[in-house]
Amino acid sequence: MQEKKHRALRRLSAIAIALQFAGAGLVPAHAQQPPPGGSAVALSQSAQPLGAALNALAARTGLLVGVDAELVRGRQAPALEGSFTPVEALRRLLAGSGLEAVPGAAGSYTLRPLSAAAPAPQADAATLGTLGVVQVTGRRDTVTEGSGSYTTNGMVSSATRLDLTLRETPQSISIITRDRMDDQGLAQVSDVLRQAPGLNFIQSGDAGTDSNAVYARGFAVENYQIDGIAQTDSWLTQTGDLAPYDRVEIVRGATGLLNGVGTPAATINLVRKRPTAQFQGMASLSAGSWNQVRGEVDIGGPLNDAGSVRGRIVAAAQKGNSWIDRYEGKKQIFYGIVEADLSRDTRLTAGVELQQHDNDGTARSGLPLFFSDGTLARWDRSA
Repeated sequence: MQEKKHRALRRLSAIAIALQFAGAGLVPAHAQQPPPGGSAVALSQSAQPLGAALNALAARTGLLVGVDAELVRGRQAPALEGSFTPVEALRRLLAGSGLEAVPGAAGSYTLRPLSAAAPAPQADAATLGTLGVVQVTGRRDTVTEGSGSYTTNGMVSSATRLDLTLRETPQSISIITRDRMDDQGLAQVSDVLRQAPGLNFIQSGDAGTDSNAVYARGFAVENYQIDGIAQTDSWLTQTGDLAPYDRVEIVRGATGLLNGVGTPAATINLVRKRPTAQFQGMASLSAGSWNQVRGEVDIGGPLNDAGSVRGRIVAAAQKGNSWIDRYEGKKQIFYGIVEADLSRDTRLTAGVELQQHDNDGTARSGLPLFFSDGTLARWDRSA
């Protein structure tokens, strides 16, 4: 009868302890009677969430730990392998977690965040193991060449001169990337202007004339740039070749902050290719109807062992006839650039671009509708 009374008292004591923790907003980890004298216990626990690890420790050693479920949420505990006293095992589980165990009554512990002055205890490498070096590299690159994309996730400054993404730019802007030019065979600036959304390219004469026009939002486009530098004429809309360029940025709407008074039409910015950190080379040869032949070479890479000086050369040549009688066009393009890193934040760039276009048999505005005697002119389609 006396033994039954003692068992009932022990059950009531355990219930009272559980109620005490619940009233404090804590969830007690499962526990049994601790080994006498806090002797070492053989433990084998894998790395797991901290809450689960504390429950497993309490079940194995009998250590009573008051755990706030919100406090341990999302925290991980290291693996335990070997013989440890319950208190030593608890400290190893909390190592690096930002929590500490505070002794309480009757050999119990509660968890709380470490104070700013108290650094978290460090577990030894033999217990936690040592991870190899993990290197994470990320960047937002505005270069579109080789990206495999028809857009860019890098910063674009054509609209505001600020490094903003397309989504952050408060104007309507489109990017024609190098990959898209190559895939669609866009070799001239006029080809890009025909493909760009929101632009209307009107060709009034043969290729190479100065009578072509570009319109956006009902107004003539008059603002042209190369690497953000305004150009004084619109030769680019005639026969400008795209071999030296990485992408074309079209900003629709007024850009008066960047182009004087600006116009409500658009600004077209051609961004040239840059030297590459690794050696790369490309050569192409193409042929088409009307005896069109084009060759192109593009070579770039580091110029010294450290890679602090880089260079790139682009050269292209093209010639061919047309369905128009007596028309013949020739092009020679050369572009060279050198970059040197003077310091971590300073870069010196020097380059040159030459484009020579020769067109024979070009008609600026077509042929006359009437002969000098007043009779109606009848021309062949190829005239």
